[in-house]
Amino acid sequence: MKNWITYFETPWIMGAIAGLLSGALSAACILIVVSPASAHQIITSLSHLAWPLIVLLIVFWLRKELRALIGRVRKGKFPGGAFEFDSQAPPASQVIPPTNSAAPAAPPTRVTTARQQARGEMENRILKTLWTKQVNRFPKYEGVWTFRLQSGAEEFFAFREAAGKLMADSLVTETDTGQIALTREGFEFCKKHYNEFPDDLPEWWPNETLDPEKLKIALGQ
Repeated sequence: MKNWITYFETPWIMGAIAGLLSGALSAACILIVVSPASAHQIITSLSHLAWPLIVLLIVFWLRKELRALIGRVRKGKFPGGAFEFDSQAPPASQVIPPTNSAAPAAPPTRVTTARQQARGEMENRILKTLWTKQVNRFPKYEGVWTFRLQSGAEEFFAFREAAGKLMADSLVTETDTGQIALTREGFEFCKKHYNEFPDDLPEWWPNETLDPEKLKIALGQ
């Protein structure tokens, strides 16, 4: 249903709605110059088209709100039933399950020291989460651990912005399915700076902590 709502943002749908409105205005102008009998026929015809046009306009105007509402649907019944909604959009803990894939090639861009010092909280959260899960599964970087947030999560836009900055610094990469992973450069960066991640900085999947033995392997000890 979320994809269906998205169709109303496409140019051809917006053009169709504009066309319907234009047609309705043209018909209204015709009423001025036609006979009363013809005007009655036109009004009758337009009355049959009015309600679907109104529905289209309502969906178009409320498309963002409807998408957010659909993202909160927990369960529903049809016909004659009722939908149940979460109290808010899916939180960050509702992350799409991670997948393991082959290690991607790191872009050649180098990370600047000034950029490292200016890194924000969300960027560090992403790095800390990726580092913990990467070390626990692939401490020698023989593969990568990936994850992404659902688009309905409250932190989604902040997450995407921070991930974009990390990709610009070549610390993370993005798969074809929109999941992010540490690059080789990001892995080496975390090896040098993982102790700088604040202890109280939350991770996604907080119950999984860094495995000390796997950490030794990652650090080459």
